[in-house]
Amino acid sequence: TSMSLTPADLILTGLNPSDNVRAGLSFFFAEVLRVKEAAERVATGKRCLLLFDEGFRGTNVRDALAASEEVITGFARSHHSGCLFSSHLVELAESLAEVGRVRFVQLEGDIVDGRATYSYRLRPGVSDRRFGLQLLEEAGVPALLERIASLGRAS
Repeated sequence: TSMSLTPADLILTGLNPSDNVRAGLSFFFAEVLRVKEAAERVATGKRCLLLFDEGFRGTNVRDALAASEEVITGFARSHHSGCLFSSHLVELAESLAEVGRVRFVQLEGDIVDGRATYSYRLRPGVSDRRFGLQLLEEAGVPALLERIASLGRAS
């Protein structure tokens, strides 16, 4: 699989925003400010490449979905910049299906011999696979939770 990119004047990332509770800056608002900065840069007409990982994870799912829809739709209107926006919000596939310049890709993954495995290759579409409970099981969390429950019964 290959990908080609047009040269960019600026690469801006929103990969790991930092909060500052003492200064009144929540994690979510730090995300908002990073998106604002990106929008300001794109609005100058510069060719920008924007990279956002799990945008709006600092808020509830409904607000994250609405904010993601707004931001992805807005950045998709730019014909001189590109945006890669990763998300686990599968609902975006339906709500953004008709938005021009939005493409969905997924990382390949599978369960092999009871363990989650990943090829780290992108392919078109949205994954219908769910690995969260499998990863909890691999980490031994359900057994620990059962042990906690049995301690409560023994008292």
